[in-house]
Amino acid sequence: MIQKGFLIFQSYIDVFRQSDLSALNGKYKTNIADQVVSLFKVCHSLLSLFCKDNSRHQDLLFQNFNLLTLITKVDIGQLSLINEILKGNHELALSITEKRLKVFCEFIVLHGKKEVFLNIFSTLIDHPTHDTANIQKKVLFVLLSEEYFDHINVIFSSSEI
Repeated sequence: MIQKGFLIFQSYIDVFRQSDLSALNGKYKTNIADQVVSLFKVCHSLLSLFCKDNSRHQDLLFQNFNLLTLITKVDIGQLSLINEILKGNHELALSITEKRLKVFCEFIVLHGKKEVFLNIFSTLIDHPTHDTANIQKKVLFVLLSEEYFDHINVIFSSSEI
């Protein structure tokens, strides 16, 4: 459902952006968009329940990470699902790559510093083991990289310090 739905969602976005659909008023487009986003949010919340406290299900859903991050322009519940997939699963936290961490930074750059985006980083470093330092290094490396530094980090002027 989600895989096919992403394709439909992406085509929907493309059609409404590129076409002159003057016959459709703004309210109609907004209603359709709200309903589609609501449907995706329900699907993602059901999948979150499916993988809650179940490492086998978390591993299964983590295999579809790239699919879950296809849509970046709208939060359709995918980030809460990813957070639930990573929660309490130390092996998945260790296996996350810098490339995947950059996906979360892209969400922050596009949508601002929202709690849902930052929760993922918090979940990743919230594994009290000797490998926690490795995960923390990856997270810090990505958050402090030149690519995202100006967008993500707070910069104080000398008068504010």
